[in-house]
Amino acid sequence: MDFKKMPLIPILLGVLLLSLVLWKVFFGNAVVAPDEKISPSASVNNDPSDVKEEALTEDDAAIQQQLDQDREHQKQTKELRVKLEQINLELEQEKALAEIDKLKKDNAGAFSDPMPEGQNNLPEIKIDYIGGSDSSHEAIISIGGASYQVKVNSSPTDNIQVTAISDSSVTLHFSGPVALTKTFDFKPE
Repeated sequence: MDFKKMPLIPILLGVLLLSLVLWKVFFGNAVVAPDEKISPSASVNNDPSDVKEEALTEDDAAIQQQLDQDREHQKQTKELRVKLEQINLELEQEKALAEIDKLKKDNAGAFSDPMPEGQNNLPEIKIDYIGGSDSSHEAIISIGGASYQVKVNSSPTDNIQVTAISDSSVTLHFSGPVALTKTFDFKPE
């Protein structure tokens, strides 16, 4: 082997690194300043496992702290998600109620609740047909231009209920702030 051709610097660096590792293994972290004296009663910790355990416990504590922070963040995220779902459900409920109110208004046609002073604000109601047997009469009525086939105790709209049907008339009950019951006569054309 020709040593002249081998690079000297990498070999020296390798020997230096090896000597540092051996120094660390045999003498540990005990470095004394030249002016300090080492007392015979002072114990030097040359056990590398103790150093590793201290480092591990510090690392474990840091990891545990990070895990605790992550759990707290996840908990807060979950709480916010639940609140968001509740708000979305409330909004959907409000939309559904608004849609129901709109449908009630559309279904009522021209009908608005009776006035408290006794003036009626009733829709145009016309009896188009009464038929059936004596025990079960049926009728076709027009409320605000919309036709409904009804029987006793049926409700063509949310605020109108059929209370009675005779051979010549239909009695309707109007619900609202002031309840009103009115009989409409059948006038064949």
